[in-house]
Amino acid sequence: MAEFAKYAFNKSHAACYAVVAYRTAYLKAYYPAEFMAATLNSFLGNLDKIPQYIDECKELGIEILKPEINKSNTKFTVENGKIRFGLRKYKKCRNSSSR
Repeated sequence: MAEFAKYAFNKSHAACYAVVAYRTAYLKAYYPAEFMAATLNSFLGNLDKIPQYIDECKELGIEILKPEINKSNTKFTVENGKIRFGLRKYKKCRNSSSR
């Protein structure tokens, strides 16, 4: 049973990872701005990763719009195929500097 478990575990997970990889590739290919905005939002807790993904947006030809008080939400959003920078990062910076 232990030998079968080693084989079955890897095979079942490989199939799941393949499905996730296919869906991720599809979204990035057909909805690049939305995909990258979601990716940027997923790393709001780790601000060291944000510049890497902004560089990837530039490589994909996706323009990053500056934050604007009247248009930005708290997170990254998509406007006409461009990504609007969210204000959440600035809110955190403002709160930490006021202490």
